[in-house]
Amino acid sequence: MTIEERLETVERELAQAKRGNRRLVLTGAGLLLGLFALLVVGRSMTGVAQGQEKAAGKKVVWANEFVLVDDQGRARGALHVLMDGPALSLSDEKGIARVILAAPKTGPTLNLSDEKGMFRAGLSITELGPGLSLYDEKGKDRASLVVHNYYGPGLVLSDKNRKVIWQAP
Repeated sequence: MTIEERLETVERELAQAKRGNRRLVLTGAGLLLGLFALLVVGRSMTGVAQGQEKAAGKKVVWANEFVLVDDQGRARGALHVLMDGPALSLSDEKGIARVILAAPKTGPTLNLSDEKGMFRAGLSITELGPGLSLYDEKGKDRASLVVHNYYGPGLVLSDKNRKVIWQAP
């Protein structure tokens, strides 16, 4: 085997390793997004914290949570302060959280859910870079776009069994 053939083999194996690592990073980011969103959705939307103070002539309300209710008294949104950071959740008339915006220590996230409460889209920025994940009706990651700080941009498309059907690079 010549040096050129060996270099081609090493370059091919390195490219495969980078693709595998990128997929692992995308999957991990998607899982972190989902876990954080589940924590936010799982919080009770009752028990509004109350408290007011006057500061510099303005009324200031101090609370750990605010709950928005509709005319029928149903919780339709909440602003929480969780252990990991603040989060805003907006629900439909059935009480299903459809929009979750959070700012945990790991980076901001925006999750959008369908009428069944299944996550369908997630946007996040982590220490590795920004990412967008799109999920099918069963909540499986089907498309991921990232701009990794070290590996650069990447796009992965998966079938219904999460098998990669196309990726770049």
